[in-house]
Amino acid sequence: MIKFLKIFAIILVIISIIFFGFAANYFDKSANTVSLKTPEIIGDSSYQSIPFIADLHCDALLWDRDFLQKHDFGHVDLPRMQEANMALQVFTIVSKTPRGMNIEHNDDK
Repeated sequence: MIKFLKIFAIILVIISIIFFGFAANYFDKSANTVSLKTPEIIGDSSYQSIPFIADLHCDALLWDRDFLQKHDFGHVDLPRMQEANMALQVFTIVSKTPRGMNIEHNDDK
C-alpha cells in the first residue's frame, strides 16, 4: 500500500509539473488570441482626440506572462497600452462566490 501511494505521489507531481509548466502556457496562448487586423477607428482623428482612455477590467494577473513585454496573445501588456494611449488600467483578481449563493434573488437583509 505504501509503495502504491509513493508511485501515485510521483505520478501526481509529474502531471502537475507538465500542467503548470507547459499546458497552462499553451492554453493561455490558444485561448487569448489577438486579432492582427487594426480597427479603422485608430486611424480616425476622433480616436486621437479622446483625452482619457480607461479599461476597468483586466485579468492579466491570472496568467503567468511578463507584463512589460509585448505579446501577440493575451488581453493587455504595457507596450500595447502605450501604443493605444491608454491612461488607466484596473487589474482585477479572480474570486469566487460560495456555492448555492443566489445573488439575483437575495434580499437586502
